[in-house]
Amino acid sequence: KGNLDWFFVFQIVMLQRECGVKATKDIRILLDHRLNLRERKEFQVLIENTVHANEDLQPAGKKKMTEEHIRKVFCKMLLQGKLRQAIQWVIEMEKGGKLQHIDLCTKTGQPVLHVLKSKHPEATEGELEAMGDYNHMPALVDMLVMQEHVAKVATKLSESAGPGGVNSIAWQNWLLRFGGASWHLRETIANFTGWLGNTYPPWAVGGWLIGLDKCTGVRPVGIREVLMRLCRKSAMLVIGGDATKSCGTDQECGGLKAGIEGVVHAMRTLWEDFGEGEDWGILLVDARNAFNEINRKSMQWNIRHTWPRGARFAFNCYRHSKVLVMVSTQGIATLLSCEGVTQGNPLAMMLYGLGVLPLIDKLKHYCNLQEYSNSVARQIWYIDDSTIASLLKIIKEWYKELEKKGTSHDYCTEPSKSVFITNSENSIATEEYFESFNFKIVNGSRYLGGFVDEADAELPWVAEKLSFWEKTVGTFGRIFGR
Repeated sequence: KGNLDWFFVFQIVMLQRECGVKATKDIRILLDHRLNLRERKEFQVLIENTVHANEDLQPAGKKKMTEEHIRKVFCKMLLQGKLRQAIQWVIEMEKGGKLQHIDLCTKTGQPVLHVLKSKHPEATEGELEAMGDYNHMPALVDMLVMQEHVAKVATKLSESAGPGGVNSIAWQNWLLRFGGASWHLRETIANFTGWLGNTYPPWAVGGWLIGLDKCTGVRPVGIREVLMRLCRKSAMLVIGGDATKSCGTDQECGGLKAGIEGVVHAMRTLWEDFGEGEDWGILLVDARNAFNEINRKSMQWNIRHTWPRGARFAFNCYRHSKVLVMVSTQGIATLLSCEGVTQGNPLAMMLYGLGVLPLIDKLKHYCNLQEYSNSVARQIWYIDDSTIASLLKIIKEWYKELEKKGTSHDYCTEPSKSVFITNSENSIATEEYFESFNFKIVNGSRYLGGFVDEADAELPWVAEKLSFWEKTVGTFGRIFGR
C-alpha cells in the first residue's frame, strides 16, 4: 500500500542537497550514508536529516527581485533549455505571481488560505440530472502504453518539481541519457501507467497547492509529482484521441485539430452576417469556480460511458479526496480537495469537458429547436466558457435555461462577469433588455485568442497589446543591455 508513497519520500531523503557538499566524491559518500540508513530502516533519522538540510539551504528572507537576480535566474533557465519558460517568467513577474497562504487576496481582502478553502467545497452526492442518459454501458478496454510513448513525452517535459523535489530536467536525464538503464526505467513507467489505467490501486497521491495572484483574485493551481504528470501525459498520448472524438465539436477543449481557430472564424463570420441586425448579439458566459465544483460522481459516470479506455485512469485520479499542501516561508497549510478537478492536472480540461457534455447536449437541443423556427442559434463551449450567438430573445431564453439546468450540473454562472457583444446602435436597447442580468454590454471583445467586434472596436485591444510588447522589450533591454 505504501510503496508509492515511499518512492516519493525516497526521492526527497536521498537527493536532498546539503550545504557545503558539492564535490563528486563527497556526494557519493553522502548518498552511501543515506542508503545505509535506509538499509538499517532508520527512516526517522533520514527524515530529520532531510528537514535540517533543507532548512539550512533556505534564504534568511524573501529574495529581492533585483535586475541582477533576474538576469541570473533567466540565464540559468536558458542553460536548462527552458527558453519559453524563461521569457514567460520575465514577462509575468510584474503581474502578481505566487501568493503565500497568509497573504491577503487582492479581491476579497481575506487570507489566501481562506479563499482557497472556499474554492474547494465538501463532497456531495450530486444530482441525478447531471448523469447523462446513455443507451448502453460500453466495455472497459485496456490501454497499452509502451516505453516509446514515455520517451516521446519525456522529450517535452517542462514542469517544476512536485512534493518529491525532483524536477523535469532530472527526469529527462534519467529517462533519456543512460542507455539501457533509461530503457528499463521507461519500460517500468509504461507498465506503471498501464497499471493505473487498467486496475484499481488502493491509494491516492496528494500534491502541492499554490495560489496565483490574478491581480484581483486568487487562482488555485495544483502541482503534482513529475512522475504522475509523466504517466498522465503518456496515457493521453495513447487514449486522448478517443476523448477528442467524444467531445467532437460540442466541447472545443477535446483537442480537435484547428478547432479553436475554426470557432473564432465561424463566430466572426456570424458577426459579419448578422451583427448589424437590430436584435442580434453574442453572449460570452463566465462560470464561477467551475473546475473545483463539478461533482466527481456524475463526472465519472459520464466519462465511463463516453471514454471507456480512459475511465479507470480518470477514476483512479479522483476516486479519493486528496490532501493539498501549501508550503511557504511562513509555514505549512493543508486543505482537502473533495470535488472537481485540479487545475494543473494534464487531464483536468479533458475530464471536465467530458463531465459537462450532458449539459451541453441539453442546451444544444434547445438551439436546434430554434433552427427549426428559422432562427440562427449557435452555441460554443470551451471547457467552462459557454457562448451563444443569436437573437436577443433566444439568447435570453437560452441563458435562463442554462441557469436552470446548470445548477443541477454544478455549473453556476456569473452574470456580472459575462460579456454581451452587440453593435453600438443597439447598446442602449440591449442594456435595457438584459437589465435584470447585469451583463457587461460591449461593442467588441476578445474571444478564444481572437477578437469579435464591429469596425474599429478592436483597435484599443491591439493598442494595449502593442503597449505591453513595447514594455516587455524595454524590460529585456534594461536587464540585459550593456
